[in-house]
Amino acid sequence: MFDFSKYLEKDEKILYQGTPVPGKGDKSIGMLIFIIVFMAIVQGLLIWSVVTGAGDGANGVDLSFIIIFGVTLFFDGIAIYNIVYLKFFKKIAVKDDYFCITNKRALKYESKKNKLVYGYLVNYVHITCENEKGGYGDLYMQIDIKESDDAAETLAYVKDIMRNPNPENMPSIIFECIENPRNVRKIVKEARDKILESNNK
Repeated sequence: MFDFSKYLEKDEKILYQGTPVPGKGDKSIGMLIFIIVFMAIVQGLLIWSVVTGAGDGANGVDLSFIIIFGVTLFFDGIAIYNIVYLKFFKKIAVKDDYFCITNKRALKYESKKNKLVYGYLVNYVHITCENEKGGYGDLYMQIDIKESDDAAETLAYVKDIMRNPNPENMPSIIFECIENPRNVRKIVKEARDKILESNNK
């Protein structure tokens, strides 16, 4: 087990430590397959409308065709990547990770990269369990994305924090293939609630 105690801040104590159990949890890919099939149908209809000149396709390949076709290809790519990751690479990717929850932070050590990353619980608005099966699953902790009337500004913000996350203030942390993810989620939520309570005094 990685020694997280060396990296604790003042008044910080460990509430949970764990390691992944590769291969455990649900690897359901039904929704991903549905996305691929749905996008393929949309792509087929787009091509059919251009070939036959029916409906909006009477204009041929125009900007709207390119945008819609590009978006469907993008979602296809994401779905295919996730299927490949879940079925083949997830076990390898997570097997040497170590997880820790303190009364302040969520910490993750990736031994392959010799890298410690963490985020502050108070920032994690979304705390969810996913891919659960047989008492195992993934715990997702994520910040709330700031809202903006400008969609381009919001997209740029999301791209920036995902491409260049601060390892000392991660926008999201995932504990994959852990035992009893709901119990760990409860620990996180209770610790976060105490922080918020203390901040409001």
